[in-house]
Amino acid sequence: MAEEYNFGTRKEKDTEVGLRDFLRIGFLLIAKWPFILASILVSLMIAFAVNKYTPNTYKLSMTAAVEESVNPLASSDNSLEFAFSLGGTGVVDTRKAILTSFAHNNRVARQLGWELQVFAQGTLGRREAYGQNYVKIEWDNNHPQLGGLRFDLSVSKDGVNITTEQEGKNLTSIDYTTNSQTALPKELDLETDLGFVSWGQWVESKYYRFRILKGSGFNTEDDRSRSFRFRSYDDVSQWAIKNLTMRSDERDKSSLLTIEMKGNHRQKIADYLNASISELQAYELRQKNQMAINTIEFIDGQLLIIESALKDSETALEDFRSQNLIIDLNTKSEQMLEYFIALEQEKSALTLKRSFYLYVIDFLQNEQNFSGLSIPSMGAFDDPIVMQLAEQLVSSSIALERVQLTLERNNPARRDLENEVAYSRQALLNATNNALSSSYIVLKDVNQRIEVAEAKMSKLPSTEQQLINIQRMYEVRGEQYQLLLEKRSEAGILRASNVPDTKVIDPAVNRGQREIAPNRLLNYITA
Repeated sequence: MAEEYNFGTRKEKDTEVGLRDFLRIGFLLIAKWPFILASILVSLMIAFAVNKYTPNTYKLSMTAAVEESVNPLASSDNSLEFAFSLGGTGVVDTRKAILTSFAHNNRVARQLGWELQVFAQGTLGRREAYGQNYVKIEWDNNHPQLGGLRFDLSVSKDGVNITTEQEGKNLTSIDYTTNSQTALPKELDLETDLGFVSWGQWVESKYYRFRILKGSGFNTEDDRSRSFRFRSYDDVSQWAIKNLTMRSDERDKSSLLTIEMKGNHRQKIADYLNASISELQAYELRQKNQMAINTIEFIDGQLLIIESALKDSETALEDFRSQNLIIDLNTKSEQMLEYFIALEQEKSALTLKRSFYLYVIDFLQNEQNFSGLSIPSMGAFDDPIVMQLAEQLVSSSIALERVQLTLERNNPARRDLENEVAYSRQALLNATNNALSSSYIVLKDVNQRIEVAEAKMSKLPSTEQQLINIQRMYEVRGEQYQLLLEKRSEAGILRASNVPDTKVIDPAVNRGQREIAPNRLLNYITA
């Protein structure tokens, strides 16, 4: 019992010491309350200043549906059905690769025309004035412009005072017509004070040429200074790729793709996202239409030749009938004409097919991308081997284009497809050359039969011979012309009916309100 009592006494003493220490700490805190209050106030003031003067960071998003659109007008026996498609496995991954590729974003930058970046002087520094209309800066597109140099403007009623300041270590000469830029020497001597220039006066040197005009929003009471700099399309592309993120929900052949982008200007982000999807849709259509375009171009060339010959035959036939009394042929001459027309049709079809073979050979020898190769069906003289190899080459080329966007050059799968394309190209080239040689033999036989028929025709009266010759050329050229028009119409209708695979569901728009926490304090306004 004594031990228990003593233990309880020790425990009670320990508790009394703990309470005493706690009270001592409380009294110390109360004594220091002015310092604590001052710290809290300073922290709130710092947070308020950061929130007020640090640019907001916004994140906008847009949603698109990616579906493999099959053109219902592309029949199974029409070689134009091989039009470019990015579908199949990885349909969304392919779009992601395109949207984040440098080439795509470079095209978007050119479409937007963001060659100039304008700033306005704020309370604590310069901020980009996207979409500003205070001043208007016109620059000479045919003259190189200077990148890496900022032009500061002090605006007055009569004109602008311009000073310059180099940004970064390197200056570049930007040529917007060729989309190229050249590094300039580091020791380049440039004027830092360009002086006062009137509104609309050209400011030019070896490295730049521009002029400054009053914008529609010009206001003399706004005394904030402005500045601007030239930037290349490559700079815009790098900025876009850095700030793009994507999320996807891929299910079978229909997939949703959400594209997000962050930055300091909601409208700028919205404009870029919408332009990026618009360029993607245009790219899809260009690829799908390439075969139809190539077909139309070839047929147009043939039509020019045949149309001229057809007009000559029509004129000759009219002149002959007006100068001679023969209007109708007798039975023997009519049979002879029908036989000649059949031979000439066979010959013209062979000639046209040989033109296609020559077109294919030229295409294979001079083009690097074969997804646009097209050999329209021309009837009984189609070569199944050539058609099959052409289909194989187009399919391999389309697959290679797809993996080129997602795989590195040394990837084994990409190398295998490159080899497959090379083998298919060579096989098609060999088969087309063989078909061309074979067609020459057939054409020679047809010419011999025409010569035999012409020998028989020589026994007819001369006027009937002339009429048969003119009539047969007119009939054959007219039928050939009609055939080409039909093929051209098919290609044109197919081209017009193609639609992009990517369809916007929720476009990027400039909406949302400014919240308290900006930038590093993680304020994301999501459209």
